[in-house]
Amino acid sequence: MKKLHPKTSMMIQLFCVFWIVFFFLETEKTSSAENTKEIIQLDNNSSKVSLSESVQILKDTEGSYELDELVEPPESWKFVQNEEGVPNGGFSSDIYWIRFTVENTSKNEEWLLELANTFIDKAILYSPEPSGEYSSIQLSNDQSESEGVYSKHPPVFKLVLPNDGRNTFFMRVESQGAMHLPLTIWDHTAYNTKSNQTMALIGLIGGLCLIFCLWCIKWYRSSHQVSFLYLIFLAFSVLVASSSWKGWSFSYIWPDVEWWYGQTLLVTFGVVSLLFVLITKELLTNALELFWLSKVTKVTGAYVLLSWILSYFSYPVANAMLFVLVTLAVLLSLSIALYAWNKRISYVSSYAAALLLSVAILVISFLTAAALIPYVETVQYLLCFSSYIVLLLTAKTLFAKEKVQLEKNEQLEREANERQLIKIEALKSANKRKEELLAYTSNGLRTPLYGMIGLAETIRESANGKITPTMVNQLNDLVANGRNMAHLVNDILDFSKRNQASSRIQVEALVVDKICNDVLALCRPLIQTDLVTLYHTIPSSLPKVVADADHLQQILYNLLDNSIRHTYEGEIVVSAHVLGKELEISVKDTGVGIKEEKIPTLFEWNSTEEKTLENQGMGLKITKNLVELQGGNLKVESQEGTGSQFSFTVPIYEDDGAVQFLNNYESITKEMTAPQLADSILKQHATKRELHVLVIDSEEINRIVLIRQLLSEGYHAIGAENGQTAMHLLSYKPVDLIVMDGRLSDMTGDELCRRIRIEFTLTELPILMLSNVDSLQEKKEAFRAGANDYLLKPCDKEEFLLRVRTLANTSSLTQEITNLNYFLERNVKERTMELEITNLNLLTVNDEIQEIEKSRNEMLSAISHELGTPITLIHSYIQAVKESLIEENNPRYLDMIHKKLLLLERLTEDLVELTEYKSGHMTLRFVEYDMNNWVTRLIESMESDVTQSGRAFKFLGTDNQDDINESLLRIDLDRLDQVISNILWNSVKHTSAEEGMITLAIDILAKNNNNIVLDEECDGELVIRIADNGCGIKKDSLPHIFERFYKINSSANYKGSGLGLAIAKEIILAHNGQIWADSTVGQGSEFIIVLPLTFQ
Repeated sequence: MKKLHPKTSMMIQLFCVFWIVFFFLETEKTSSAENTKEIIQLDNNSSKVSLSESVQILKDTEGSYELDELVEPPESWKFVQNEEGVPNGGFSSDIYWIRFTVENTSKNEEWLLELANTFIDKAILYSPEPSGEYSSIQLSNDQSESEGVYSKHPPVFKLVLPNDGRNTFFMRVESQGAMHLPLTIWDHTAYNTKSNQTMALIGLIGGLCLIFCLWCIKWYRSSHQVSFLYLIFLAFSVLVASSSWKGWSFSYIWPDVEWWYGQTLLVTFGVVSLLFVLITKELLTNALELFWLSKVTKVTGAYVLLSWILSYFSYPVANAMLFVLVTLAVLLSLSIALYAWNKRISYVSSYAAALLLSVAILVISFLTAAALIPYVETVQYLLCFSSYIVLLLTAKTLFAKEKVQLEKNEQLEREANERQLIKIEALKSANKRKEELLAYTSNGLRTPLYGMIGLAETIRESANGKITPTMVNQLNDLVANGRNMAHLVNDILDFSKRNQASSRIQVEALVVDKICNDVLALCRPLIQTDLVTLYHTIPSSLPKVVADADHLQQILYNLLDNSIRHTYEGEIVVSAHVLGKELEISVKDTGVGIKEEKIPTLFEWNSTEEKTLENQGMGLKITKNLVELQGGNLKVESQEGTGSQFSFTVPIYEDDGAVQFLNNYESITKEMTAPQLADSILKQHATKRELHVLVIDSEEINRIVLIRQLLSEGYHAIGAENGQTAMHLLSYKPVDLIVMDGRLSDMTGDELCRRIRIEFTLTELPILMLSNVDSLQEKKEAFRAGANDYLLKPCDKEEFLLRVRTLANTSSLTQEITNLNYFLERNVKERTMELEITNLNLLTVNDEIQEIEKSRNEMLSAISHELGTPITLIHSYIQAVKESLIEENNPRYLDMIHKKLLLLERLTEDLVELTEYKSGHMTLRFVEYDMNNWVTRLIESMESDVTQSGRAFKFLGTDNQDDINESLLRIDLDRLDQVISNILWNSVKHTSAEEGMITLAIDILAKNNNNIVLDEECDGELVIRIADNGCGIKKDSLPHIFERFYKINSSANYKGSGLGLAIAKEIILAHNGQIWADSTVGQGSEFIIVLPLTFQ
């Protein structure tokens, strides 16, 4: 810390030197140019010309002006000459128009126009053309580079200035931020020089900032003070904010960095305010006890996030909100710093100076951005320089505080070390006395115990047949109890070393079968009978394991000792097998086994279950800790009267020496049916450990006694001193059972029962009422109020717990029944829904069958009618020929028969085609055709066919209102010709040969046209209108003309199958198009076909 201040002073001096050098490089003098107020003159000596006082400004509040309006009076008279300084519109979302006139007398015709404001959202430069028109060059944030743009960030346009006269330019500017408009015309060489200087300046500032950040990281690693990290983020934020405001963004180095713009300045402003509050909190919270600053920090962070989100919807509002936030944060920090300085906190003076300088920067920046003071470039340089001074002063404050803190910590550390040495000596002394006590216990208790056991066994064996059976039983009890006491002493010693074991674990690669042989050799002498066999089945080929040798032996010894003590007949087997990346070792015996209810608490250190003679003591608990200490798991499987199996896992040794502990749980989720779920629920019984009991008693002593009795039985018990507290607890805590006194301080027990029963039923929340009144009336009132049981105080502990257990079982069974009802209801709903869906499907199929039957009947009737007439005619002709009524070769009748056969053939073909279309088996050969060629072919084909039929044809032209030149039709040419032929045949049938007229009109529409019909994904559509002046179609017949075999009354005299229009509709639908008809009776009909288009 002694070298801190010289380093800080050196850094400040270096910073000032580089700033002065680049200040003069950046603020070079503008090249001389004889400019009038309205005309900018460029000559061969011009390299940089400022347009600030030579431009004319027009504020477009509504954004309604267009260039054509502004070129000519009277709108051109609305421009106002900028009198002095850089044009500044402040925080405005209005659109500004700029007009300036340039006269170029130099040899250079290509110049650059710079708009030195990186917060411009959109700028359009309108340049005059020799034809008198204006060409436009647009530059915006969401637009890629265009030909006339030299640089996107900062905005720089290519300016072409012919040297043969004056040229007037217009510029349209939009911005949601500060609207200052420093315009400059540059020579290419001068602008490149300036850009290189700016890049060097950015690099130098970035390098110094990096050094500053590395310095802060160094101090953070040494001091672990988070305020240095805050200082790093503050430095980066201030650098971004000041550089972006001045235009020194990274766009000079990486022009395509889009994320640098938009909300950059807003976000950094908000971060600066938050960091000032955080640094103030870290500096002065403990010294001044300003703990409320933590809440201010959270509010500030939420405010910054809200403003950032708001900036995407209303940039000016978010800008104003963040400026207010920064101002308030700086003023708050300044007030706290001045208060701390007044309290004689020495290191805060530099921070107060930094905050005062920050206030000045904020005020000047706001006044400049709001156009309350002129935009002066020198002032902007000074603001940037001042912001860096703020960082250095803040850093100086943090270093000064760290120095003070280090001195204080050193003093506290010396004092703490002295106290710690005293405590260590005391602990060493206590630990020494404990070890002496344990040693005394080991030698003083175990030796007499083993002597007593040996004497008892000698007496029992030597006096065989000489003593009574009662004495034999007593000796057996003495031996068993002595052994239990000896094991208990050993377990106590192991328990005392349990915490020390974890610090002395030393893992290595071990061979399991070798360790197992050693442990079995130690355990075989413990077997007191020949009826028990002890062996292992572990092969030597098993992989090695990673474990502590002593601990692994202790684990096996404890498990085998437990099996030997509880196995009186049978065998004890040690086995092992590979389980993934672990080795599972099992000890299985045929002993007395363990009761099922004791298995969950077998390994718990705080278990309150009473131990019987066959208990496991603390050996199994110690074993579990040793297994988990080496990364394994211990589990038990047991059945009372059959035996037990204890299994534990240890990691397998790998060649690279790495130990991997695998926890591989495969989750397989299968949906169960309602009966299966019900059966699963009924098999689950809530244990007393899962039940929450609320004890309500105004007497604290009684309440504590009841809670302790419940806790001793494993219930979750909480207390309440009155009825109001109990109702409050019930509103948010899960409670399964209530035990309450009949007399409370704020209400009676009956009254509280009634209030509880408003929300909970007897089965949902059982209530046990305790009372010292032994009265039948009292009991009746309690039961009427909603109590489930009534118990007189003082009550026996066992009776109380039995009553609680009975009510607890009632609560758990109620919950099981509720769950069962839920699953049954869900199953009923599922079945009902399936039946409803099946019923709907059957109704749909029935409707389809009826429709098919109706269509079949219609088709048979129509076919019978259509086939009947030609067949009758042919049959009559044959009869007449046989009876010699007409000649056999009469051309008139032969021609008539030929036409009837053609009609039958056409009817058969139409039926086959329509059937194929309906079934989806018709194959269409789609090919892309040029739309113009196909339309020309259509016109020629229709004209030929209509003329041959004796009707007049007229093409009304093509309406191409969207100017679509090149487009493609994806069609089956033959099938589409069939559609046109069917429609023409229909029109010819219903028009007269003398006055009949058939017309054709074509419309071409783009996708964005309001009159578009198709919903398909296409670029546009082709509309074909075929109209005639025939008899027309009645309004009620129009919806049915495309149905199979449908004929209108007026066409009864015409021969046809009634399938032509139906076939036409199916073909058009197969082309993803539409077809319909409009008609007026007596005036004619019009058929409209719409086909999708694809633009080239």
